[in-house]
Amino acid sequence: MADKKDVKKDVKKDIKKDVKKDVKKDVKKDVVSVHSEGCISCGACVAICPSVFKFNDAGKSYAENQPKDESELDCVKQAESACPVNVITVKD
Repeated sequence: MADKKDVKKDVKKDIKKDVKKDVKKDVKKDVVSVHSEGCISCGACVAICPSVFKFNDAGKSYAENQPKDESELDCVKQAESACPVNVITVKD
């Protein structure tokens, strides 16, 4: 029969592993990027996905935020497709 200490240790290890996996899944770095120098300021991305895209002081688009969920990821992909100069990159 397994010792209570060993069982507790294994459970803690499994929980830590699951939490780390969930945190890694939720934290996506640089999923969307904008090559702002090539931006022509048409505003399509800002109109399609205003929670992610903004204009900087020079009137060029940039990704102020990264998508928080699947819905935002979908709108970022729509913005990528709509960009007439292809300066938006989305990594899955």
